[in-house]
Amino acid sequence: MNDIVEERLLEPEIKAMVLNYLKDKRKLGEGTAIINEFTVDGYSRRVDLVLADRKHLIAFEIKSEADSLHRLDGQTKKYLEYFDKVIIVAASKHINKVMKTVPEHVAVWEVYDGRIKVKRRGRIIPIADKAKLVDLMKLNELLKLSNKLGLSIKLRNRRSVEEVLENTSLSVLREAALQCIKERFFMTYSLFWKQVSVNQILPEHIDLLSPYKERRQSQKVAKEKQEFFWNNWASSFDEDPYLIAMAQKENKQIFGITPKHIKHLITA
Repeated sequence: MNDIVEERLLEPEIKAMVLNYLKDKRKLGEGTAIINEFTVDGYSRRVDLVLADRKHLIAFEIKSEADSLHRLDGQTKKYLEYFDKVIIVAASKHINKVMKTVPEHVAVWEVYDGRIKVKRRGRIIPIADKAKLVDLMKLNELLKLSNKLGLSIKLRNRRSVEEVLENTSLSVLREAALQCIKERFFMTYSLFWKQVSVNQILPEHIDLLSPYKERRQSQKVAKEKQEFFWNNWASSFDEDPYLIAMAQKENKQIFGITPKHIKHLITA
């Protein structure tokens, strides 16, 4: 019976399990942030979950029953460049291969019998590459940091700002990157925490952690409004008494048939 339950656990369910586990261990709360699907390496990699706590950045990669492991080696190597600790959370069927694939300092958690079982604790190795820490910050955040440090910026493009920050200490860049990420996702995480702080975290709560959910929703609403406007604008001609009278008098359509490519443009 347990095997049947486990097979049904896909990524959202496992993410909820991970977050409940962290919550029970008092790893979540004020001063931390959880990000769902955080991109690194020029948007080429998307981490399933990221925990930004008071001192470290931790990446979680989920491998459910439905996932394969063919990308795991590349994902792990890249994540270790950007995060202080990497944790692979995998279904039981993957555990043996995961343990053999990833380095010893990468943590491995097993999804077993509807709960999280720590197979390997792993360890924290703080990011030591300044370039990766800078890469974690957006241009406006780098400009803000430069201003705070009293550094002179001639050109406000990313390459110029990165060059100005080259001599900044590793500790300053670490603290800045961590703080920038927590501030960037503060509102998203706060709304999520308000919903789940005294409740069990459910799979449907994961969507609250998606930083671009509101943007996608607003874009969808704007598109629907635009379509509604143009559809009503087109149909209004059919109801205009003046145009109807002209059409009856001329015994033909006033404007003719709207070409398909024009229809596509005004309803796209």
